[in-house]
Amino acid sequence: MKIDSNNSFKSLTSLTVDGKVYKEVPLSFNGEIKQVDLLIKKDDRYIVIDYKSSENVMTKHIKQVGYYKRALKEIFLKGVDGYLCYVRDDEVEIVEV
Repeated sequence: MKIDSNNSFKSLTSLTVDGKVYKEVPLSFNGEIKQVDLLIKKDDRYIVIDYKSSENVMTKHIKQVGYYKRALKEIFLKGVDGYLCYVRDDEVEIVEV
């Protein structure tokens, strides 16, 4: 699902009022080491946000966030939502994964 607007990003990150925010989190899973750009813990859920600067939504980015979601769900045994945040000169595009 594509969400266009800076307000959507603010809405997503506003969950941090009662949650915790972790930036550039190292993630080791199945012998691979990755880095999650932004991880938000809110109640019994986690939200993963990965920043990109490319002009187009790419399949490899979707797969990357999907990997983060699966790994975190298995590690924490909690629900995980994932988003790509494409930051461009004139807009921010949020894509739910």
